[in-house]
Amino acid sequence: MKSVVSGDSGPFAGAKPGQIYIDMSTQLPETAIWQATEYEKAGASFLDAPVH
Repeated sequence: MKSVVSGDSGPFAGAKPGQIYIDMSTQLPETAIWQATEYEKAGASFLDAPVH
């Protein structure tokens, strides 16, 4: 998963200040924290909203 989202055509590459990314997948908390950190570097926000 990390290689997909952090690749040249993944969502991190297009993240911009003010954008909000909502992840509805079921994943480990550590993965969600990693994603939030990466989006924050670009000025974007991340919301972990898993569907059960």
